[in-house]
Amino acid sequence: MPSAAFEPEWAARLSGQLETLSELAESLTYRVLELEERLAQQELHLSSLQLASEELTSGVGEAIEERMLETDHRLARIEGLLQGEGRRTPSPRSLRAVPKTSPRHPLGQSSADDTPEEVVFLDDLSQEPAYEDEPIDPSLAS
Repeated sequence: MPSAAFEPEWAARLSGQLETLSELAESLTYRVLELEERLAQQELHLSSLQLASEELTSGVGEAIEERMLETDHRLARIEGLLQGEGRRTPSPRSLRAVPKTSPRHPLGQSSADDTPEEVVFLDDLSQEPAYEDEPIDPSLAS
């Protein structure tokens, strides 16, 4: 009976493999349980952080909403001005262009080789220019 001798050896090997498989399943089960516990702890920690974050940002959300409303009002006012609504009256002061005199031509006279000089705007000709060393042509003051 050759098959009878084969069965105990085969049964012993199968028994050893089943025991190893059982140990592996037990080890994996413990690892899964540990991971579930760690995940639950992380979820608790995350939820506490989210609550703290919501408490901190609740006031910020209101401030942002208020800022957005102010911006909307400003944009509406600017759009109204650009479309011609509520035009402002011009300032009573007017600006006049006064040519800047060059050091070569103290009275503002120009020659053919001169390039255009900087133009200075004064809103009140009674005020002295910021540069006192260069005189202004008296004929332009009227």
